Amino acid sequence: MAKQYNQDHLINAMPIDYSGLWDCFACKVKTEEGVKILLSDKDSFIEMLCEFWGLDYDEVCKSIVINKRYKKVTFGGDAHPARIDVSLPKLPKYEVKKDDSSIFLNFMQATSRGEAYGNFRSTIIDNFNYGFGITLDEIIELYKTEEKNRKTYTLDIQIERKEVYEDSVPVQKIKSCELYLIDNLGGRHHFPLSAQSKAIYLTFILNNRGLRIKEISGDKVFYNTFKSIYLQIPYHSKSHLPANFDNLYDTGSSEYTYFLQKVGEVRDSIMDATNDNSARLKFAIEGNSSTPFKIAGATDEHRALVKKEFGLK
Repeated sequence: MAKQYNQDHLINAMPIDYSGLWDCFACKVKTEEGVKILLSDKDSFIEMLCEFWGLDYDEVCKSIVINKRYKKVTFGGDAHPARIDVSLPKLPKYEVKKDDSSIFLNFMQATSRGEAYGNFRSTIIDNFNYGFGITLDEIIELYKTEEKNRKTYTLDIQIERKEVYEDSVPVQKIKSCELYLIDNLGGRHHFPLSAQSKAIYLTFILNNRGLRIKEISGDKVFYNTFKSIYLQIPYHSKSHLPANFDNLYDTGSSEYTYFLQKVGEVRDSIMDATNDNSARLKFAIEGNSSTPFKIAGATDEHRALVKKEFGLK
């Protein structure tokens, strides 16, 4: 369609767990009512693109040619894209909860000291403007309570071996390889992973500076390390071993999708185990387009353990 109507296009795809959004399309447009997100399915996709590119939908319906390979895409019917308002971030909302005699403030997530300070200040202003009546003593109590209950975590890699015989020779094979986050209150938070995600996770532990996806793509050292770890992890399947990571630079490739799914599995599992963003930020495989992917909380001791247990140099 972009070629037919001389329009530029850039398409990004991402895996979605919720089946209701499978085969859906989204874009952001500016309208007289403000910025909107348009969400379409295959029946309303053409109308969404017309609004995105500023084309006349009725005229396009008269002239567009749909390739046979996209025969499920329709146009000119009763379906229309859903329209979702995009508003500016709201000021943090003050909320008091009673849970085991604790009081909690519900802040927007801050990623810097300046943002955190601004959130505090905005909440204090709301307290005065809306007459919530929160006293300085309550704020001090809250501060002390959260300081006391604040959790920190350490990563614990538990590997057990068992003796098996290969060609009548006893060898030690890995029986189990499990990952835990231990909090400062003594809690143990097991975050289970599939064999593929676990191998990717342990491979990232070995790299303390982090790696961008383009650096991983085609890197034989990274792939061979991943492969060596994967084939030693219990319950692995050789049929599920990727042939390589040569095409990770291509955001439309199955390898790229596979890789992001495995990284996402780590994040989800840590959040399920701890319900704590600080644990995810420190111990998941975190990164973005401007920063390398890495496990910030991994230590030299963890790297030494992985090398020893999996026979890596």
